[in-house]
Amino acid sequence: MMRLIRRAIHMGALFISVVCVMSIAILFARSIISERAYENLRAASLFDASSRAGQPDSAPQDAITEHIAAWLEVEGTHISYPVVQPVANLPRDWYLSHNVWGEWDPLGCPYLDRRCDLTGQHLMVFGHHMQGTDQMFSELSETRQQEVFDSIGAATWDTRNGTATTFDPLFALSVDASDSEIQRFTFANEGEMRSWLISLSKRAEATSPDAKTLIERAARVLTLVTCSEAQAGGRTRTLTVFVSPDTASR
Repeated sequence: MMRLIRRAIHMGALFISVVCVMSIAILFARSIISERAYENLRAASLFDASSRAGQPDSAPQDAITEHIAAWLEVEGTHISYPVVQPVANLPRDWYLSHNVWGEWDPLGCPYLDRRCDLTGQHLMVFGHHMQGTDQMFSELSETRQQEVFDSIGAATWDTRNGTATTFDPLFALSVDASDSEIQRFTFANEGEMRSWLISLSKRAEATSPDAKTLIERAARVLTLVTCSEAQAGGRTRTLTVFVSPDTASR
């Protein structure tokens, strides 16, 4: 009897192992498909309405990509993705498990906090940390380490109307998921926003050598958020903060 029980336990464990391996293989294959789909979307410039002017098939393309807020790229990383903003009838974290086409996808899609105004002073974008890969925002999970922070370059925020804004890396820090100080999206003026940046900079774990000048000239802020831990469910987030200068101050 004991031999039968041990054999049943062994077979059960073997079955679970096979299922786990198959699940990982399916997720990996799905992630590769998603990455290629995003590359194709970028190559076709479907998010940019100006690039489609006069094209006979622009209407169906619009139907697919109308909810894309911008295209995000970060120098020194593999980040080149559309950024979406969940509409009111979707859960705020819908795009953690769905791609830009609304399909279930373990990679999700970078998404803009719905409290942000697309033309506002602070844009906050969330993306997955996919352990052991360079997908989504994985390369930003350790930017709180100075050497990692120093390896990244400017972020480009390319909107649907063809306007591109460049944001320079300012600092990185780790926070609890409920941190309230970072969750500010409106300011009375640029001076108030810059004071907020100074306050946050005191908590930074990695900082640009030009931080003082960047803050003095800052007109807009872009914060990229991802999980710090390798395992899902952790509460610590890594924030990589970028700023774009007031053109008059250049």
